[in-house]
Amino acid sequence: MQNIWNKIKYAVWWLLHEWLFDLGWFVGRTLVFMVSDCTVIGRENIPRQKIGVMITSNHLSMWDLPNIHNLVTRPFYTMAKTEFLDTPFVGGWARLVGAFPVKRGTADRKAVQFAIDLLKKGAMFSIFPEGTRSKTQQLAEGHNGAALIALSSNAWIVPVGITGTEYIARKRAGFFARPKVVVRVGKPYKLSRTNENGQKLSIEELTDIMMGKVAELLPPSYQGVYSPEKLAERKEARTLELETKTRRK
Repeated sequence: MQNIWNKIKYAVWWLLHEWLFDLGWFVGRTLVFMVSDCTVIGRENIPRQKIGVMITSNHLSMWDLPNIHNLVTRPFYTMAKTEFLDTPFVGGWARLVGAFPVKRGTADRKAVQFAIDLLKKGAMFSIFPEGTRSKTQQLAEGHNGAALIALSSNAWIVPVGITGTEYIARKRAGFFARPKVVVRVGKPYKLSRTNENGQKLSIEELTDIMMGKVAELLPPSYQGVYSPEKLAERKEARTLELETKTRRK
């Protein structure tokens, strides 16, 4: 009986999300305009065909999701922490525009598999690989789950770099100020399990590739642990570790 009820709830949620996308897009776009002076660069890079597309972005504030909603032209889905979705009104609205729960701080296999299934069905899915908002505005370590979802679903990945949303809530120039927000959209790509030399890549290396694509769209001050220099250091450290293990054998 519980299984039947869960299927009914999913069907209702899916239908409401599909039907309310245009309303959500209008509300999101209006909010973005009201609270910021937003410029979008590369909107044409988002595929319009009904294929599995995964949007990966840095995460600065609660205003990042409305900015991503502003980018897309068809219903999309996203993960949100369970606690947020339980928030009165805001959590309910988030569910209606496509958010589904993920247990933060754990390997939530159910949420990961749900995302993979959505992408295999040709849906659009958005994720913040860092898992939480950056407190320093710089890119923090990405979780491997995002790369796993992309690899398992064979989805196209569209990197997005956002700057300026961290200033919206602060309103340094006054309540009616509209901080400058820039959203850059990169070209779609797919993750491959092997590199150009045919060597198998680890999930950590694939995560670095994914986060590096996002970092390329951000100014140096936002790149954090995925700046070109930091990525080179990580690659060198992995190479040394592999050489050490090989010698021990």
